[in-house]
Amino acid sequence: MTAAEQVKEYRDHTFELGDIVELRAIASGGRVSKFWKQADDLLELVPELQRLNRAKFNIYIAPNPRKAEGLSGDVNVLLCRCLFADFDGVEPGDGCGVYEFIEPRIEAAGLPLPTMTIFSGHGCHCYWRLEEPITVERWQPLQERLIAALGSDKACKNPERFLRLPGFENHKFKTPADCFTRYAEQK
Repeated sequence: MTAAEQVKEYRDHTFELGDIVELRAIASGGRVSKFWKQADDLLELVPELQRLNRAKFNIYIAPNPRKAEGLSGDVNVLLCRCLFADFDGVEPGDGCGVYEFIEPRIEAAGLPLPTMTIFSGHGCHCYWRLEEPITVERWQPLQERLIAALGSDKACKNPERFLRLPGFENHKFKTPADCFTRYAEQK
């Protein structure tokens, strides 16, 4: 699947058209490029994100929409449409991928399978799309309970959180790794 196709799938799963989306491209030296786009126009950024990714920038997106373009920080998150869990060190196809390693945790917690999983290059991010968006105040305790129930990355509890965007390479380590999506029905 192309980068544009993966970004479109991510957008369609995570946002509603009209949502303001914040993205960041971060180089290993710490240089950061920030972008804001309405979800409807997100695909316009793909060529620039590809260019930055080829220049060894890691590409991240914030799953929670912003109040307005140009605004960052937890206080500028408008609402939340998903809960998510970040699992480090889980590789697809190594015998301990999401369905071998994480599914027992999800089942033990009494949760449904995630509606979308991003294999981030050296881990995975599980997303559960909510039926209705919720406020940040309601989201934060739910997010913290999800983290505790699954034993996932404890840092992944702030509303502004950025996660890897599928369709791009993860340049965190010496050898780049693909970042791509998998949906519950593809198990």
